[in-house]
Amino acid sequence: QGDRVKTGKKSKAVINFVSGVEIDVNADTEFEIKVKDEGGTKKEELDMILGEILSKVRKGTDYSVKTPQAVTAVRGTHFGVIAGGAVTDVYVLDGVVDVFNSYGKISCKKGEKTSVGADVAPAPPSKADENELNEDINCR
Repeated sequence: QGDRVKTGKKSKAVINFVSGVEIDVNADTEFEIKVKDEGGTKKEELDMILGEILSKVRKGTDYSVKTPQAVTAVRGTHFGVIAGGAVTDVYVLDGVVDVFNSYGKISCKKGEKTSVGADVAPAPPSKADENELNEDINCR
């Protein structure tokens, strides 16, 4: 709770949470780890400032990634988030991800992606390209 993670150029990290969430962190990424206790259930949240992470979430785990533009909420899936400048991109490798902000909410399924700009609703889901669906986040 409260730890800030920052990777530099040409670096990456893998973080495994006790809940079973595993995240791959790409170079030049920064986020803060937050854990909320909601009625005895712990909810893990990454407050992402910038960069790229790939999350593998075990079914039944309450986990979300928050960027300046949107929140991605999941319960058992495999997805990526890229936060940079005024846009957040979300792509789904497996499962379903809800992407929302104060302007709207959409759901992306396996093989889909969305983008969220500042002060607008998430874009409707579209087909993700092969690079976005590659588990090796360093391929981009």
